[in-house]
Amino acid sequence: MRLLTGNDLLSGAVTWWTGSDWPIHVEDAEGFTSLNCCRGQCRAARTCRGCRASGLGVHDAESKACTAPTSLMT
Repeated sequence: MRLLTGNDLLSGAVTWWTGSDWPIHVEDAEGFTSLNCCRGQCRAARTCRGCRASGLGVHDAESKACTAPTSLMT
């Protein structure tokens, strides 16, 4: 499962994409199983109204790795 993560522009806090917003609680995050779904959500996350996150990354919940999704963002 993959989770989209970013940093709040005002506080710097880690935030998690829910499919429509950026809360600070990982329990609220929307999980994605496919890279195609992650790609679409990266685009949605970048363009959401009121978006306040920067430095988007993909957190792999199984391996606990987090990487910048530059290939997903195009």
